[in-house]
Amino acid sequence: MYNISYFIAYPDFQCFNQEQQAWVQCSREQACNMSKQQWKAILKNGIYNWIEELDLYCSPKFQISLLGSLFFAGLIISMAFLVPFADVYGRKPFIIFDAIGSTLVQLGFLIFQDLTIYYILMFVLGALAAINIGICFAYNIEIVEKKHEVLVISLNSLGMGLAGLFVPLYFIFIGKTWQPIIYAATLASMISTLMVFNIKESPRFLSAKLKNFEAMQAITEIARFNNKDLKESQILQEISDYLTPKLQEKLPLKEKIHYPNYIRNIIIMAFIWTVSSFNFCLMNFYMSNMQGDINMNNLQQSIGLLISYVVSAPIINKLGIKASASLFFFLCCLAAVLYSCVEEKSKMFISAIVFIGRFGICPTYTLAYMCSNALFPPEIQSTSIAICNIVARSINLTAPFVAVLSDPLPFHAFGILSVFCWIAIMALDLESKNEKENLTTVPQKDTEIQT
Repeated sequence: MYNISYFIAYPDFQCFNQEQQAWVQCSREQACNMSKQQWKAILKNGIYNWIEELDLYCSPKFQISLLGSLFFAGLIISMAFLVPFADVYGRKPFIIFDAIGSTLVQLGFLIFQDLTIYYILMFVLGALAAINIGICFAYNIEIVEKKHEVLVISLNSLGMGLAGLFVPLYFIFIGKTWQPIIYAATLASMISTLMVFNIKESPRFLSAKLKNFEAMQAITEIARFNNKDLKESQILQEISDYLTPKLQEKLPLKEKIHYPNYIRNIIIMAFIWTVSSFNFCLMNFYMSNMQGDINMNNLQQSIGLLISYVVSAPIINKLGIKASASLFFFLCCLAAVLYSCVEEKSKMFISAIVFIGRFGICPTYTLAYMCSNALFPPEIQSTSIAICNIVARSINLTAPFVAVLSDPLPFHAFGILSVFCWIAIMALDLESKNEKENLTTVPQKDTEIQT
C-alpha cells in the first residue's frame, strides 16, 4: 500500500481541437465527454498502471477508490473475526497463513486482468494485512527483551520502508510497467514463506497461557539459534515476573472490559490507531492527485519513511513516548500548514513537504505499538490491538475518497487529525508502574476495600 498511487494514477489527456486541428492538453472530464477517437491518454511519466491495464480511463472515480476501500474492508473483517484467535491458538499458525496467502494473492494480480477479481484480491490482501498488524508485529515484540522493543519495531518498519523505496527507484531508473513490481513482491513472499515455518511460538504468549515448559523450550531454541547465553538474557526474568501468582489470575476479555482503566485506554488507543493509520494511508492515496512530480513525491515519501524509522528508535528511547509524539505530530502539522498556506509551490517544495509529512507520521505507528504493548497484557494484546484496528480501519475506508477531494483539503484533514492524536497520547497514563497490574488483577470486593 506504500506506493498504491502508482497503480491508480490517471494519465494525462490530450483532446483534438477542431479549430486548431491539433492535439491539446485537456482534463480527464473533457476527454471523457468526447468520443474515443477525439482524445488520447498520455502515460503520466511514462508509467503503465492499472488504469491502462483495465481500461479505467473514463470509469467513475469511486471504482478506483473502491480498490483501496475494499482493502480496508478486508482488514476490518479480519481484525474482527480472525486476529483475535491468535490469543487462543498462538501467533505462529497465523504468520504462516499470512505468508502463504500473500504469495497467492500477488500471483493473482499477475494472472488475472479483471476489475472484479482485483476487488476480491484487494479485499483478501487487506485481510492478510490485518495479520501483519495485529499478530506479526506483536510477535516481533514478544520474542525480544523489553529494552529492544523500540529497535525491533523500527527495524521491522524499516524493512517495509526499503521495499517501498524500491518502487519509485524502479519507475525512475529501470522500467515503466507495474508487473515487475509484483513479480519481486511474489518472490519475496515465497522466500518468507519458507522461512516462517522455522520460527518458534511466542514465549510470552505461551507463558500467558501458563505453558511454562513449552515457553522454556521456545526460549532455549531461540537462544541457541542466536548463539546467546540464557543467563545473560533478561527475557527469562521478564517472563518470570509476569508469572507471579497475582498475575496468574488471568481474565478473559469480556471480564476485563468492566475495568475503568481498560475502557479508557482502549478508547484512547483506538483513536490513536485511527489517526496514525488514516493519515499514513491518506498520504499513500493522495500521491496520485497531489501537485508536483509523482516519481519525486513518492521517492521523498519513501526516503522520509526510511529516515524516520532509523531515527525514531533513538528519539523515542531518549525522549520517551509523549515527548516524541509532540515532535512527530508537530512535523505533521508543519507539513499541512506549509502546503495549505503557500500558494505558489514548486515541485521541489512539494517534495519537501511530502518528506516532512511522511517523516512525521511514520513513527506514530511505532508509538501506537509501544503504547499498546505498555497498556495491554500478552493474553489480550492481539485482541486489544484488533479492536483498535477495527475502529481505525473502518475510518480508513474513507481515506481513498478523502484523497480525491479538492486540493489542499486532504492536507487540512491530515493536520487537524494530527493535533487531536497528539492530545490523545498526552492523555494516556503511561508513567504508572501499576498500569498492567490494574488490567490483569482481580479487584477486591467492596467489603474488602472498606476494611
